Amino acid sequence: MTTANGYFLGFLTSIPSLYSAKDNYATLLSSLTEVSVVDCVKNNMIVAKMNLEVEPSFLTLGGYHLAAGANSSIWLYKWRQEGYEGKLQSVQLI
Repeated sequence: MTTANGYFLGFLTSIPSLYSAKDNYATLLSSLTEVSVVDCVKNNMIVAKMNLEVEPSFLTLGGYHLAAGANSSIWLYKWRQEGYEGKLQSVQLI
């Protein structure tokens, strides 16, 4: 951003490196409040993507669920449905 006086203002954002893994899947913090679950065997194909309620301080991935938490709160999401066939999954907040 520039000002009328010719000054240039820059802003630096630092996104923490949060991740978790279970079997062939890994979950990554792709922005401050967005998490992606990728299948590492299938060329890192994104199998689920979700927007979280807050910026998490930890992530934990299970076979069908993902837990994201900040401070003393935890949000639990169901990211995988029965009969998973490699399609983009719909995510449900539990």
